[in-house]
Amino acid sequence: MNKINEWVDAELDTVQLRLIIAELSINEIVNISQFDPEVRGGEVGDIYFSIAFRTHKPLLIGYIDNSQSSYQGGLIDYGNRYFGDDTYSDGDKIKIVITATVYEEDSQNSTGLGYAYEGETYTVYKQWGDWLSIYWGSSGGYVHKGFVTKA
Repeated sequence: MNKINEWVDAELDTVQLRLIIAELSINEIVNISQFDPEVRGGEVGDIYFSIAFRTHKPLLIGYIDNSQSSYQGGLIDYGNRYFGDDTYSDGDKIKIVITATVYEEDSQNSTGLGYAYEGETYTVYKQWGDWLSIYWGSSGGYVHKGFVTKA
């Protein structure tokens, strides 16, 4: 229980956990959002608790470039590294810049099939808005273009 309390008390986004529930096909990176230990009747030494998780979403960070006198304000991104401003065509090669969930459909509400890990490269089948259909595994899948760059 001490370890769980450490995770709960950790600064936001410094501790991510992998939550795996095989029976429900859940395999997500999460943060603990609530942890409530409780005392109630049961076997001696048993500890009961309620725990709530939230899906971890990495922060997308830019910087303000004030090194030039002509600078007009606003955020500068790192060569579109995390913001996914590029457009992609059939056959383009992409590189994963942040580990990303590969989904069954072009929505985060669809089933997660697995993960495309940082540094891996894939071939684009087609772009659908902010989602890229990629050749992944034996069936293909979708990854959000904010997690990739052109290879």
